[in-house]
Amino acid sequence: MEWQGLISILIAVFMFFILPVILGFAIVIRDARWQAEQSCCPKPRRVMPKQVTVSR
Repeated sequence: MEWQGLISILIAVFMFFILPVILGFAIVIRDARWQAEQSCCPKPRRVMPKQVTVSR
C-alpha cells in the first residue's frame, strides 16, 4: 500500500509540475524557431515598407 501511494504521488507531481514545464519549454523553443524561420524567409517583404516608413 505504501508503494502505491508513493507512486501515485510521484505521478501526480509529474503530471502537474514537471510535464507542464517540459511542454512550456518545447512550445517556447518551437515558437522561437518558427519566428526565426519567418524572419529568414522572403515573406517579410510586405512588412519592410511599414518598417521603413516608421523609421523615417
